Amino acid sequence: PSFGMHWKVTNAVFMGMGEPLNNYAAVLNAVRSLRELWRLNPSRITVSTVGVVNRIRSLATDEPHVSLALSLHAATQETREKLVPTAKAYTMRKLLSAIDDYSAASGRAVLVEYILIRDVNDSIDEAVALGELLRCRNVAVNIIPYNSTAAGDRFGYATPSNEHARAFADAVRACDGYAGKKMV
Repeated sequence: PSFGMHWKVTNAVFMGMGEPLNNYAAVLNAVRSLRELWRLNPSRITVSTVGVVNRIRSLATDEPHVSLALSLHAATQETREKLVPTAKAYTMRKLLSAIDDYSAASGRAVLVEYILIRDVNDSIDEAVALGELLRCRNVAVNIIPYNSTAAGDRFGYATPSNEHARAFADAVRACDGYAGKKMV
C-alpha cells in the first residue's frame, strides 16, 4: 500500500517492542492483516524472537511463510543465560530444534541475530562454537557489533573493534559446511 505519493510499505518487522511471540494472537492477527488487507508478501514480514519455543512451532503451522529471526547472541547456554533472561526457560537444544522445525515447515532460512559485545561473547572460541552450533542448519547469520546504550553501559558492555568483529565473522564462516550460508 502507498501512503502519499512518495513511498509504500514493502516490509514489516515485529521486534523492539517486547517479545512478539508473547503476544502471539495479536501478532498473528497483524501478520494476517498485512498479508490479506495490504497484500504484503509474507516473505517480507519478519517476526523476531528471543526464542519462545512453543510459539516458534505454532508460527510454523499458522504462518509458515513469514520470515523468522532469532536473537541468539551466544553460542553456549551459559553465556546466553547471562545475556537473555528467558534463556533458562528455553535451552539452546530446544531452541535449535524449534528453528530446525520452522525451517523444515517453511522451507526458508531462519535469520540468526548475534549482537557482538566486547569481552562478553566475542572470543574466537565463541565464534568457532557458533559456527559449529549452526553448521548444516538452514540459517543466515547477522553479526551486529554492539551499539552503546545507557542500559548496556551499566553492565560495562562495549563495542568490539571492527578488526575483531571481522575476525569473529571469519571464524564463524570458516566452520566446515557453513561457509556461504551467512550474512555478516
